[in-house]
Amino acid sequence: MPRVLPSGRRLLEATSSARIVWGREDRILPPEYAEWLHARIPPAELHWIEGAGHLLQ
Repeated sequence: MPRVLPSGRRLLEATSSARIVWGREDRILPPEYAEWLHARIPPAELHWIEGAGHLLQ
């Protein structure tokens, strides 16, 4: 699964609420990354943007 970069490790230490917003059609960071993050940040909510890629507009 995804490697966590040193700068991203702090995300995994989150204790307050967070929102992960991800495009279902992201080809740069596939949806599996969002699911991986969501599983490791317990207070986070995961929201999908159907039909969106990496750059949500």
